[in-house]
Amino acid sequence: MAVATTATAVTSQYPPRALISITGMTAGQMVDLYRVGPDGKMTRVRGGHLDATDTDSLVVTDNEAPFGVPVFWRTRINKNSPAFFDRDSDPLTLTLPVNSLRGQRECVISDAITGQAAEVVVMAWPSKRYEANSTLYRVGGKNRIISGPGQVGQFTSDVRLRTFSRTGEVNLQNLINTATSAILQLRRSVSDGTLDECYFSVLGFEVERISQDRTDPRRDFVLSIAETDGWPFKFEGTGWTLQDLADAYTGQTLADLNADYSTLLQVAQADLGTP
Repeated sequence: MAVATTATAVTSQYPPRALISITGMTAGQMVDLYRVGPDGKMTRVRGGHLDATDTDSLVVTDNEAPFGVPVFWRTRINKNSPAFFDRDSDPLTLTLPVNSLRGQRECVISDAITGQAAEVVVMAWPSKRYEANSTLYRVGGKNRIISGPGQVGQFTSDVRLRTFSRTGEVNLQNLINTATSAILQLRRSVSDGTLDECYFSVLGFEVERISQDRTDPRRDFVLSIAETDGWPFKFEGTGWTLQDLADAYTGQTLADLNADYSTLLQVAQADLGTP
């Protein structure tokens, strides 16, 4: 059986994510999975590397894919060999639902490792601050600069985000407090480059009321953030778990599960959040 790559959207959870299946592998093959964007850039997908496979199939959850633009996933077999080859999926566009944010262009703040996320609107992002890789010492009335390699590094900034419900407010606070390695990802509804998307850490934040109407649940989060790299590649994104499978089949038997999915691969590919 030939190696094949397929991608499907999981839409029963927020935000939508991609489920990538690699089938037809043979023992001993090195496998690497990449996401390929509209610009042709290949990005490694966490959980998508095997040094020497001992299985004929692999299912990976991609919790970091962009929204609103077509992307596809590429499986590269034996990349270190002159005889390496690729198997690409069909293009897939993940679409954010327009729901509680009253039709405005929403953004997602997410933790790809836990799968947790919060929906927000970026109300203001006036500037970014870049600083040289140097340290200033004031000695004898003069400035002494100790410089490192390169001129500037990653940015710091203040950004104003809005939530529209008490649930949204609590959800965003919990996400900030529990972020894996203190890292979060910001993605917008259309990844067309008109709004900054990045990985970042929160250095501090304030929560502001929008009005003095006690029934108004809207809140603005003014975050002080620092751009950072994403999570270590060895961290894998969360997909469906055995608990999700148990919840989906509460009160049923293994015979019911077998009637729906005849193989373990089909179970791994299932959208367990769909009734």
